[in-house]
Amino acid sequence: MALAWVATQCAPVWSGGIRASLRMQAAAHTLSVDRVEEGGPSARAGLQPGELVLAIDGVSTHDMTESELRERVRGDVGTFVVLRVRRPDGRERDVRIERGP
Repeated sequence: MALAWVATQCAPVWSGGIRASLRMQAAAHTLSVDRVEEGGPSARAGLQPGELVLAIDGVSTHDMTESELRERVRGDVGTFVVLRVRRPDGRERDVRIERGP
């Protein structure tokens, strides 16, 4: 069963997100980029749908729970998060995203 969630702004004013929809596949221990909001922080940083998220700020996503993933992606507006991603062609890269409202 796939669980989808949107890494975006939550209730507190200070909280920001990356404006991308990430899909967690618990059975496969994978986190993939499902959708990137046009013009949002992730799009500006070059994050692409179909990429696998391997790590968040240097910490592997392999055994993270959904709530841990959300907590690591969200943060104060104007701060940065670095996602280590694997492209569909197998190449890996870091994507530095400034959290937005």
